[in-house]
Amino acid sequence: MDYAIKVLSKLVSFNTDSSQKSNYLECAAYIASEGKKLGLKVTKINFKGKDGKPRPNVLLEWNVNAQETAMLLTHFDVVPAGKGWSTNPFVLTKKGNYYYGRGTNDDKGAIASCFAAIHEMKKSNAIPSKNVKILVVCDEEVGGEEGVGLVIKNKSSLIEADFCVAIDGTLEDFSIGCSGIIRGDIIFSGKGGHAAYDFKTGNLLEKTILFANGLSDYKNIRKKKKSIIGAPENPVSDKMFGRFNITKFNAGTQYNVLPAEATIGFDLRLLPEENGKKVALDFTSFVKKKSTQFGLIPKFNYTITEGYYTLEKKFTPIIKKAAEKAVGKKLKSVSEFGGTDSRFISLLGTPAYTFGPGGSGLHSNKERISFADIKKTAKFIKFILS
Repeated sequence: MDYAIKVLSKLVSFNTDSSQKSNYLECAAYIASEGKKLGLKVTKINFKGKDGKPRPNVLLEWNVNAQETAMLLTHFDVVPAGKGWSTNPFVLTKKGNYYYGRGTNDDKGAIASCFAAIHEMKKSNAIPSKNVKILVVCDEEVGGEEGVGLVIKNKSSLIEADFCVAIDGTLEDFSIGCSGIIRGDIIFSGKGGHAAYDFKTGNLLEKTILFANGLSDYKNIRKKKKSIIGAPENPVSDKMFGRFNITKFNAGTQYNVLPAEATIGFDLRLLPEENGKKVALDFTSFVKKKSTQFGLIPKFNYTITEGYYTLEKKFTPIIKKAAEKAVGKKLKSVSEFGGTDSRFISLLGTPAYTFGPGGSGLHSNKERISFADIKKTAKFIKFILS
């Protein structure tokens, strides 16, 4: 497994910041090179994003002419490193039982686990019982539309498989779905003017604040929505539940000016089985009704990303059993609170799951992963391929 740490160290050295698209090409080139060293077929799937910057993805294949094909899905992009690290976030650093660095947890430790599993199988001359595809993509941390989304839109024939496991998430649960998301803005417009003459124009900002406080009613409505799918451990419910949060508030330019526009940003999490368009209609109806109490007329700008879940009966019990065998305990079948790229794969009708090394300090300045979790994930991968 020293090989896995060597690979992880190299991956972490690339600052693949998803907000800047930095070092995407360099990291993808390394992944392709390492795959080639393992004797895998390498296909580079490159696109350009709407910003004109490269969106490289890498498909690695081990074809043994089997009847079934398994696909593993990971991503090499990371969230910005931020401040407050006690170590260099782009130098893999061992402290105690953990390896620290940006991306160790999400999701470069997963890539290293995939490579480690294939490396060990090749070294022992083991032949998988299924054809193997490993798809390593970019842009997962910013929604995936210009990562795996572009692959599916333009090259879906390359990633046909009987099932897919996103090597992501944690080793504490077995994920069979994820929450959908509606996110965007509620925009209010009105009369702006000098703050000394509010009696002429009214105060749009104050009305918007009162309205925003009223959205707590909708937060409670969403919290009461319960899924048929279980949830990871949490203090609220053993079933996945709805969530709603105000995440942005923009208004005003200077102290003596009453703003003519105010914007509230929101994040609404769907149950895996909910229809996003229907929930969006319910939400906008609620907002319009609540707005009238304050003399406001809302406009909306939002996007919908549907959730998913799979109750497929052929592969699900086999993959879950492999996960339980790898970690040595029974696992609960759950939906992810957030989303992973597996939701895109589900659009192809492919059974999709999420299970991976996880780690600790997700997206924080203490992001880390243990050698034990990398080893367990590699074992899981070997189990589902054997």
